[in-house]
Order: sequence, then C-alpha cells, then structure tokens
Amino acid sequence: MEKKILFETPEVRAALTNASALLMAHRNAELRYRLGLMLKTISRHATKFDENCQVSIEWIGEHVLGELRAIVENQDDENVYVLATTIYRFIIEYDLSQKDELSKDIRGFVRIVLDESVKFSENDRQQISYARQEMPIAIIKRIINADEIDSLRNVRQISERVEKTIEGWEGTLKRTEETTVQLAESLKKHTKDFNFVGLREGFAELATQVEKELTKARVYMVIFGMLAAFPGVLDVWLILGGGRLDATKLTTYHLTLLAIATVSTTVLILYYFRIALRKADSCTAQLTQLRLRMSLCRFIQSYADYSKEIKEKNADALSKFEAIIFSGIVSSEDKLPSTFDGLEQLTAFAKSVAGK
Repeated sequence: MEKKILFETPEVRAALTNASALLMAHRNAELRYRLGLMLKTISRHATKFDENCQVSIEWIGEHVLGELRAIVENQDDENVYVLATTIYRFIIEYDLSQKDELSKDIRGFVRIVLDESVKFSENDRQQISYARQEMPIAIIKRIINADEIDSLRNVRQISERVEKTIEGWEGTLKRTEETTVQLAESLKKHTKDFNFVGLREGFAELATQVEKELTKARVYMVIFGMLAAFPGVLDVWLILGGGRLDATKLTTYHLTLLAIATVSTTVLILYYFRIALRKADSCTAQLTQLRLRMSLCRFIQSYADYSKEIKEKNADALSKFEAIIFSGIVSSEDKLPSTFDGLEQLTAFAKSVAGK
C-alpha cells in the first residue's frame, strides 16, 4: 500500500499551528484547550501520525484541512465539535497502531471528548460511537484484506515455490560445481603439459644445433680421410716416373726428405681426421642425451607425483629405475683432444729422422 501524506504537507502543518494557537488561548474552556494541545502534538509528530493513520487519512483525510481553516475563521462550538470528532477518529487508529500507551495529553483529549459528547450534534455523536465500537473492527478488516496480508495467507504456496526455486538453484549449483571441478582438472593437466613445453622446445633447439655440428664433423671426416691417402699416392706416382723426377738420380737424402714430408703430412691429416671423428662421436652422444631428455619431459610430472606417493611407503622402490633412466648414456666431451694435442710428439719424431 502506497503511503499517504496528510499532516506532513505544508498547508496542513500551517493550519495545525494556527488553529492550535487560537484554541489554546481558551484555558477556561477545557475542550478547546485540550483540542489545541492535540493539534500541537500532531504538528510536532506529523510523520508518526501519517505512518499510523493511513486508513483514516484515506477515509476522512480530505476534510481535515477545511475543518482546520474553519476553526481559524470562526471558533464557534459547532466547528470545535466537528474538528474534535475528526481528530478523535485519528486518535483511535493511532492508538491501535501503537504498542506503547498514549501520552498524557492524548488521553486527556480522549477523556474530554467522551465527557462532553452529549453537547455534540447527533452526527458527531454517531461518529464518536462508530470510532469507539465499529471503526477498530473496520480498520482490522481493512488491514487483514490488504495485499500484503493476502500474501501471508498464501505463505504455504509461496514456501513451496521458494523450495522448488531453491532446489533448482541447488541443482544448477551442483552442475556448476561439477563443471568447475572438470575445468580445474583440465586446467591442471594443461598446466602440467605446458610447464615442459618450453623446456622441450629448448632441448629441440639444442638438438638442431648439435645436428648441424654433426653434419660438419662428418664432412670434415670425409675430406680428411681422402686427404690422408693423397701424400702416399703422390709419392708413388712421382717415384714410378709419373712426374718429371728421375728416380735414378734420387739420393738417400732426397728419399729421406720425401718420406719425412709424406709421413708428416699424413700424420697431421690423420690427427685432424681423429679430431673430426671424436667431434662426430661427441655430437652423436649429445643428440642421444638431448632426445632422452625430450622424451623424459613427456612423463616427468606424472613420474614426480607417482614417485612422491610410492616413496612415502618405500624410499628405495624406484632407486634402480632412476639409476637407469637418469644416468648418462655416454661420457661428456671433456676428453676430446685439443687442436695441438700430440704436436710435441710430431716435432720430436721429425728431429730424430733429420738427425740421422
């Protein structure tokens, strides 16, 4: 029900103030004085009276302003009795709406109206009697049949609808929780997968570089292998007369120098062939280890979870497995010969031959 405003309006408040001042001037006339006090009380608590007198405002509220203005213009007994009857009806509803007892001024006004009701007109006495006997029942009936109370009558139906709605919400919430759990598991799985994507890609890039190094090493092996045979073939060709040298004129000294040059060149070429071969072996070992680590990235997370669970029961259950899986396939390349490895041995050999 929409709240109706009467006593809070500026016109009614002004009329209440003016009428109250005029009536309270008659201290010897108790009804007029008590009515003036009542109007003053209503003016001071206009909001409260509006809230608690909604039915009376709807039924007789339109007469209040006219009756107040009539008192200001003419304070004869008839206007006083009519206004007192109207205010009395408001007080009855106000009393019904209050949990507390009425104030002393309000009780005094009710008492004087009842005491002097014999002086009122027949219509006013009927209004007073109606306010005392029938109006409370009419107000209660009006309140009981209001839309708000009607909703309370249907509280069981409303409760059933609310329960069905809550059940629907619970079903939706349960399905949402199940979906959330599935998404969480899926997200966890993707997180585990992507945690090792970057690492695997890094290994793949290293493997690509090592493959290039391996290709170069194999090319060098072919080149040095072919060059190792070249000095000996050249010497044979020269000695057998394929060149311009006369074999009959070659002395032991010349043959010795030619042999030293051939052997030195062949040994040097073989040395670099050996370096290329070791480089190729090292690249092959590195590729094997990189591919092993790329494979480990596929199951390392699941293995970590499983090993954590099983090691709580038996700490040595996976020790042999880990020793095989995570051990190196071959030794590292720290044993590769340097570029000048064996150079001192070649120099000593050349000096011993030349001294002879």
